[in-house]
Amino acid sequence: MKIALISDIHGNYPALEAVLESQAFRSVKTAYCLGDLVGYYPYPEECVKRIMKEGIPCVMGNHDYSLVVGKPCQKNQVGLKSFELTRKLVSKEVVQFLSKLPKKMELKINEKSFLLVHGSPTDLLNGYVNPEDEVSIPEGFDGLAMGHTHKPFVKKKGGGLIINPGSVGQPRNGVKGACFALFDPDSLEAGLFSEPYDATQVIAKTRQLGSEEAANALEQ
Repeated sequence: MKIALISDIHGNYPALEAVLESQAFRSVKTAYCLGDLVGYYPYPEECVKRIMKEGIPCVMGNHDYSLVVGKPCQKNQVGLKSFELTRKLVSKEVVQFLSKLPKKMELKINEKSFLLVHGSPTDLLNGYVNPEDEVSIPEGFDGLAMGHTHKPFVKKKGGGLIINPGSVGQPRNGVKGACFALFDPDSLEAGLFSEPYDATQVIAKTRQLGSEEAANALEQ
């Protein structure tokens, strides 16, 4: 049995759609999302509604939390624009859904335990764990899954598995495409995927709404 992990969708519906309809994703029956459904791109309503429709369990990300509490999570120009843009584009139903997301998820699958967070085990919303950083799997768990950095990686640590599936909506690993991961909870093996899609629509719409920096990030 394999399980899919997605993270950091950031309002990029064309990217999310590409992942959900990919052959690799459709080969599994179970999926989890590691947060940041919203932020940066102009389809937060569509992304959240699709996740709701698919019934994919999610943890809360820092951009999700920001929208719920009504305060930007980043004080730089890009972050402030992202917050204002997203706030204008979402319904009360979406905000209510995000407000109920847990900040962590503990899964028990076939006698193995997994911790799912957005940031890190010690800073659930905002902790950054990059591919080169040292991180330990918390005691009592066989696997750890995190998002937030937009940089995918898989590591074996002390007989356990650490995964960052990368970002669906805004990858930062130099590869164009929508990133996600599949893992086998029994063998503790995982694979990383990057699904190509046409980003023209989301780039144009993002520029139209005044967020040049976020649009540029999809062209790099």
